[in-house]
Formats: sequence, C-alpha cells, structure tokens
Amino acid sequence: MQGLRERVASLNTRLLARTQVAYAEGVLTGRYGLSGREEAFALMKTASQRWNVKLHRLAAALAVTRAPARGAAQWFPHRVVQPTPSLHAVGEGLSPFNQGEVLAAALRRVLRVTGGTRGSVQLYEAGLLRLEQQQGYTQRFRDHLACVDADTAYARALIARSRITVLDTATATDFDEEMRRLLLSEDVHALVNVPVTGHDGAFRGVISSLHDTPPTPLDGRQLRELEDVASAVGRWLAWHQHSVVLAALEFIHQSGRVAARPPEGD
Repeated sequence: MQGLRERVASLNTRLLARTQVAYAEGVLTGRYGLSGREEAFALMKTASQRWNVKLHRLAAALAVTRAPARGAAQWFPHRVVQPTPSLHAVGEGLSPFNQGEVLAAALRRVLRVTGGTRGSVQLYEAGLLRLEQQQGYTQRFRDHLACVDADTAYARALIARSRITVLDTATATDFDEEMRRLLLSEDVHALVNVPVTGHDGAFRGVISSLHDTPPTPLDGRQLRELEDVASAVGRWLAWHQHSVVLAALEFIHQSGRVAARPPEGD
C-alpha cells in the first residue's frame, strides 16, 4: 500500500510539473492579450534562452510572483541589482548567470571531497524537489528522482536535515521500502547529503554523494569544505533568483506589453 501511495504521489508530481508551463501560458495570454498559448510559450522560451533560466523555473516564478500593477511600465521598478556573490568555494571561472554550470561544478566539488563517483543536485521549489544535475545515474534512477513531491518520506528526510548526514540505506529510517529497494538495486548503500540553505535558514536543495560502500568518515577540513560549497550555492541561488530570474520576468513583461493587443472595440 505504501508503494502504491508513493507511485500515485510521483505520478501526481509529474503531472503538476507538466502543467506549470501551461498555467503560465494562460496567465501571460490573459495579462497581455496575446493571441494564444503558442505566443505565450514563444515569449517564455525567448526569455528562457536569453537569460539561461529553465522554462519550468520561469513558470514557477510567474505563478508565485505578484502581478505587475495594471499599466505599469516596469514590473519591478524598485529592484536593486545585488553584487554577484563569490563562487570561489564552488570552482574557478564560473559564469554566475549559468545555473547548469554552477550546479555541475558544485556537484563535482562535493564528489571530490567525499570520494563519490555518483551524485546529484536537487533544488526545492513549489513543494517539489527537482533533479537539476546528476552524475552516474541510470535512466531509471533519473526518472524516479526527476521530480519528487516534498511530502514523500525521502524528501521530508532531506528537508528536515540541518547538517551533513551519512546514511546507511539498509537500516536508515529516512526511506520508505520502495525507495530503499530502489537505492539498494542501484548499489547505493550510503549517501552523503549536503543541505543547501539560504541566509534565512530555509531549505533550498541538497547536493548528494552516493556510495556503494560506507565512505570514510569525513574529517574537519572536509566538513568545512562541504559547508563552504553549500553556503556559496545558497548565496548564489538567492542572488540568481533576485537578479537573473526577476530580470527574465521583467523581459517577459516588457515584451508582453509590446505584443499586447488592445481590447476589442477600442
């Protein structure tokens, strides 16, 4: 029964993820009087490519961000561009505007510290844990973790953690039996989870290192390095949301106003 509930939750999560873009299309079509969802999708796609922000993230931001004032020339007239945060703890020569590049570098750094060969970065948004980067995962494993409902046992365990953890998957209580069987079938017998939080302590995601045998206990230097990576990624995520995602939304607003059609009869 528990496995059935998890499968239903996974299906519902995937359906929710697929409808986010459709919802955003409807919002933009109504807000700017566009010709239809195709024009709204093209507008979001252009913003996604120009600002290197994934469509689902733009759609999620559109859903939770207060609409611009009616007739406003700018969506965020008082937004102050924040200084670009340092990514030295993550890697050198990284573009702070490229989410994939930053998260991939963070995963490589964590795996180098922990000695893992497989791992992932999952970000938390709108009640979902999304798989944003992975290394060494099978297709089945990627599909299972692509979009996880935050109310599953696995997600609740990650979100509740306030420190780096090492879990023995055979005996840990953090997993339901279906997830445990999946992990063990993938030869995952231990995990090192590095929670990523913001300045407010809110959970923003997790960088995970997967191991086929329990890893050597991490020493103080390694723990500090992992904490530095997590802190840098947390600061960067907050900056990226405020400086890049909002800039992409502003672009959508400006472009939508240009494309706006006057009401019939005017």
